[in-house]
Amino acid sequence: MHYLSANDPSKLAGVEFDLNGPADAVKVSLNSSNSMFFDCVHTAGYHWVCSIDPSMKVSEANELRVITTGG
Repeated sequence: MHYLSANDPSKLAGVEFDLNGPADAVKVSLNSSNSMFFDCVHTAGYHWVCSIDPSMKVSEANELRVITTGG
C-alpha cells in the first residue's frame, strides 16, 4: 500500500494497493471517526487506486478500511 501526497504535503491525494483477489468495486475509508468512503479505480491485475478528498490531512488518516464487492 502507498499513500499519494497532494501538492501540499500535509494533505493526501489518494492511496493505492493490491488486493489478494478480484473485485468488481472497491471503496476505502481512512478515518475511524468518519464514515466517508472514497471510490477506487481498478488499474491492472489486482491493483486499485483511490482518490481522496483533497482537504484530508495526513494527520487525519488513522486507519485503512477497504470494502470490496463482487469478484
